[in-house]
Amino acid sequence: MGNTLAHGGSSGWHSHPGGAIVVVRQGEITTYASVGKGDDEQGESQSDREGGSHCVITRYTKGQAFVEAPGEVVIGVNTGSTDTIIVATFPGVPVGGASRIDQPNPRTCPGF
Repeated sequence: MGNTLAHGGSSGWHSHPGGAIVVVRQGEITTYASVGKGDDEQGESQSDREGGSHCVITRYTKGQAFVEAPGEVVIGVNTGSTDTIIVATFPGVPVGGASRIDQPNPRTCPGF
């Protein structure tokens, strides 16, 4: 599936049930991934015990590819000066299921 993001545009916070394999065909995209472990039985996450959730910021340019892990909560932003075109495939989508799930802002990444 191909997507075009205008300068400054974003994908919105989302995840993919089976993950995503993404190739940047034109321009650049910066991903912001909210990193934190699931809650344990007491409601405390492993990441809270290890210093809290955090944000991983990565920039990709034309010709580069990246993988979004299943369930990973991310936002992609066109941080370049031209339109960004990406092509993505979504493995492991359940039959009749959605390839993308909109997610609330996890509030772990600055500026979002």
